[in-house]
Amino acid sequence: MGLKRVQGVVLLVAATGLAGGLAAWAAVKTAKATSGVVANASFRSVVAPATADCPSLNKKQVLVLGRGQALGGPFGSFNYAFGTAAECSQGQNAGAPVPALGNCHNVPAGKPFFHVHGKGFYMTEDGSVLYLVYEELSQNPFIFGAPPFALHDCGVWQVDGKASTGIFHGAKGTGSISADVPVAADFSAKVSADYVGKITLDKGSEGPKKLQDVACTGTMTDTPVTGNLTVAAGASCDLEHSAVNGNVVVAKGGSFKMQNSIVNGSVQCNGCKAATSVNSTVYGSLDIKNEST
Repeated sequence: MGLKRVQGVVLLVAATGLAGGLAAWAAVKTAKATSGVVANASFRSVVAPATADCPSLNKKQVLVLGRGQALGGPFGSFNYAFGTAAECSQGQNAGAPVPALGNCHNVPAGKPFFHVHGKGFYMTEDGSVLYLVYEELSQNPFIFGAPPFALHDCGVWQVDGKASTGIFHGAKGTGSISADVPVAADFSAKVSADYVGKITLDKGSEGPKKLQDVACTGTMTDTPVTGNLTVAAGASCDLEHSAVNGNVVVAKGGSFKMQNSIVNGSVQCNGCKAATSVNSTVYGSLDIKNEST
């Protein structure tokens, strides 16, 4: 089977981990007590170049970056949470030991499967950031033949309370992941996933008193920006696999490129040299005027 098919399928499988973190947030805003978490999330993802943590396809490992938002859960005063995730999907041969991940039993005995490890951060509009790690099993797409077909993924998630900030700092929580992945003929899909579990906020945790604006020069990777992102006149910014809670404002003569990232506000560029979006999402407007050369 060709590389294109392998990348396309793993791309869809990997996206499910993103929604786990978003959904985990859903219950924790309403009370500083252990609460049930039941939410649904939607997201998109792309296959990325190899890294040290996820070396290469030759070793049956593929790095996937995802971005998206969760809607419809008990979000308190907010309507949604949004963020990014990165995961390494590793192919396992038939007969390989199947990890015990909660109530996840989607891998047929003696069949090849994908073992997925991921992490992500997810932000509320007040600037609180929830960090999550997760582990999943995915049915091997090659047993289905050519698409369209539907995969089922499942696994577990856990809150990283030490890395989390704002109302999520010191939080504890675990839960399960269950997702159906309808794979179209071109290997695309709009994945919908459900997440169930419990989260407990630390009693002393509070939301940030002020959103933090960030001036970007050079490359920013895996970064949650709780306020606005600014690019000064003549400066160049490459935002990679990151999330901006506010707006992106590019000054005259500046350059901005976002890859595999998500902006909760708008991207504003008046007289800038360039503003480019690659595999990214902007929930507000994309306002580019008088672009210079």
